[in-house]
Amino acid sequence: MWSDTLWGLIVDNFFRNFELNRLSFWIGFLAATLFWWLLRILRPRLVRLVQASRERILSLREDVNVKIDVNLRNHTLRQAENLHLAAPLFSLSEIVIPPELLAPPHSVEPGEAPPPQDITEYVLPYTPDYPEIAATYGWPKLTLAEALAGGANLIVTGLPGSGKTVALAHLAIQIAKEKPLPGITNQPIPLLVHTADLLLAPKDLDNILRPLIEILTQSISGIKEEHIITFVEKSIEKNRLLLLIDGLDELPPEQVQIVADYLNQLLEEYPSLRVIVTASVNFYDGLTALGFIPVSMAAWDDRKRTQFINRWSNLWIKYVGTQKEEAEPIDPVLLNAWLFNDKSTQTPLEQTLKVWATYASDTLGPNPIDAIEAYIRRMTVDVSSSRYDLERIAIKSLVSAQPIFSSTEAANWSSLTEMIEDQVSEVEENFTLSSEEVIATKDKIGNVKTSELLSTLAENGFLNIHQYSKLSFSNPIIHSYLAGCNENAHFYIESLFKNSNWLTASYSLGYFTAQNQLPSAITEHVDQSKDPLQEELLFAARWLRDAPENTDWYGKVMRRLADILQNDSLPLGIRVRALAALTISRSTGVNVLIHNLITSNDPTTRQLAALGAGQMQDIKVVSNLISLFNDSIPNVRRAACLALVAIGNSPALEAVAEALLRGDDDLRRMAAEALSNNYEEGYPTLKEGAALDDLLVRRSVVYGLQRVNETWSNKILERLQLKDEQWVVKTAATQALEELSLPNPHTPRKLPPLTETPWLISFAGERGIGVAPGKPAMDLILLALKEGNEEQQLAALNFLSLRGDSTTISEIHSFYTKNQGELREAAFNSLWHQAATGNKIHVTQ
Repeated sequence: MWSDTLWGLIVDNFFRNFELNRLSFWIGFLAATLFWWLLRILRPRLVRLVQASRERILSLREDVNVKIDVNLRNHTLRQAENLHLAAPLFSLSEIVIPPELLAPPHSVEPGEAPPPQDITEYVLPYTPDYPEIAATYGWPKLTLAEALAGGANLIVTGLPGSGKTVALAHLAIQIAKEKPLPGITNQPIPLLVHTADLLLAPKDLDNILRPLIEILTQSISGIKEEHIITFVEKSIEKNRLLLLIDGLDELPPEQVQIVADYLNQLLEEYPSLRVIVTASVNFYDGLTALGFIPVSMAAWDDRKRTQFINRWSNLWIKYVGTQKEEAEPIDPVLLNAWLFNDKSTQTPLEQTLKVWATYASDTLGPNPIDAIEAYIRRMTVDVSSSRYDLERIAIKSLVSAQPIFSSTEAANWSSLTEMIEDQVSEVEENFTLSSEEVIATKDKIGNVKTSELLSTLAENGFLNIHQYSKLSFSNPIIHSYLAGCNENAHFYIESLFKNSNWLTASYSLGYFTAQNQLPSAITEHVDQSKDPLQEELLFAARWLRDAPENTDWYGKVMRRLADILQNDSLPLGIRVRALAALTISRSTGVNVLIHNLITSNDPTTRQLAALGAGQMQDIKVVSNLISLFNDSIPNVRRAACLALVAIGNSPALEAVAEALLRGDDDLRRMAAEALSNNYEEGYPTLKEGAALDDLLVRRSVVYGLQRVNETWSNKILERLQLKDEQWVVKTAATQALEELSLPNPHTPRKLPPLTETPWLISFAGERGIGVAPGKPAMDLILLALKEGNEEQQLAALNFLSLRGDSTTISEIHSFYTKNQGELREAAFNSLWHQAATGNKIHVTQ
């Protein structure tokens, strides 16, 4: 009440004493009027000024972003062009043979019609750890860009020297140049890094991008760090940053998990980031749990080998041959003919080193191991006492699980340590030194000696340089070979063998066995493996090609492989791996074994023997293969056609052409599809067949042309579709073109959450339950494995291949032992992938 009275007195007093000055009023009125009039006149200009200021700010930001974009692309180009062993001679773009991936088997989707199978998919399983046999018989392939089209993050796997780094670098170059690529639509920005730099970069819990920012700030100069951070974040938000991580296969298993943990945190905060990593074919622990899908490098076939040799020849003559004063000029025709004639199985790296040694005239022999030795001698010729030191560094870094090391660590491992001790002793004889001075003197001399050795090798590309002056060998094969050559390697064999998941360590054992006998303890370890996947045996089988045959372990491994090949109770997946290992060994007894098996009563053994004969290009068995055209089992007939084309001599190709002309409908199609594997003789035969009067030949040729899938072959298909007079030919051509226009069924697809997986929801609905996230969903997958129909069981196995864990192994193995045919093959494949994620499969059979 009193407050209302007080307020009334204040208001009454204000108005009683209020007096309006006329002059002040009119001045105020005129000022206000003038202000609003000016505002009305100037407002458009002010709006334009504000807008121009905003645009200027945005333009400046855009200029910074464009500058970062351009600088990053240019840096990536420079970096990627040197990511190959022959970088001292040629850029990658000049010498590269476009890398390809083995197309993974299509995923079974219950309720959906499966895509047509390729002829090779009928007779061969998917063997990413033995891609050589798939290359011979034309297994379907993908480019790395095409593999991205499915939306999944990828693990590019492969054996050492298979071209994983080149595949990543080649993709980075294409993207940096903004070339149009199938599967890539938004012109992403490539960020190419090595795992060593990720491991060495400082960690920042508040900014998970810190390791990447550290790498970028060293690559892009003249731009503030906060601008780089903003650029990276915005690029990820717009789904435009593609992170390419190389070198995971160079790390021991425990360090692989560190990188996987970092990627887990990175993708949790930035789920739209696209990532590709390279990893070992047999170990990528932690990555599939993050949604990554493994895709494997394809091996080179004869066509790619020929293309590479011809390209090297032309570049060598253009750039190198003119600079060398040679007594006699190089005759590329003779050199290439010798190289073409070598049919041994080699990785792209081994092929590169062999061609290089041949053209450099320092070849030491015909074997891949000779080419590696020639390369090491060539690259270290100007470095005194380097070989022994490098072997010591190689073996010590393996044993200590430190493939990335400093100069100081290298000095401690090498014979330089002994040299340092001798030089310090000389100093101590002439001068009185304290203990601190002795240590300082050792460090000083050690750093000088080590720097002289390692800096020279880093300059010529023999060693890689990482952040903080850390080093690593240019390729795991070089690392493994040097370690295997060390005279003290036998002291470390047991520890290396126990770390067989790290292929750098495993391969060092192989190079050791090429010169020495394995200790009996290791031989027994290989011989007594209880692993149903036979991992230890198949690791040892990789050593056979370079090892002498007159050793105890060699004979034991060969006998075990032969037993597996002939064991019709085992799945095709393990038997084909045994066959591939035998043929790669090029052992004198393999041909005899295959000759004996080609008439086996077991149809699968006949099928495998035919494929083995083709892989060995054994001309002595051509008549036996021709007789298999009459076999009652379709897969045996398919294998015979493929093998004859792989052998490729006149009698073999004439027999397949005769089958195309006069065989039954199925054999005609098999012959045409097999001929598509031979570009020299098979392609012309298919072209001629498309113009023959016999409509059955023309219809069969359609299937071969579809497999070729090149511009010329597709034009023939279009002509047959439009102009052929026979509807059966027109229909076949139309269907072939339609299938070629569809998305590739082998493209790896990002797996949806189980709660959003249609077939699992349908399976749960049949039982009147829902799909709850977490463990209940995984339990439902295992229930589908036990009680579902065949399609649901195959789909469950596919999921478990990628997302299963140690708790699901026993369920998969139980399913494996109880089933046959396609289900057992799928279970075997699931177990194989489980082993690659670090889960050991040791179950007594």
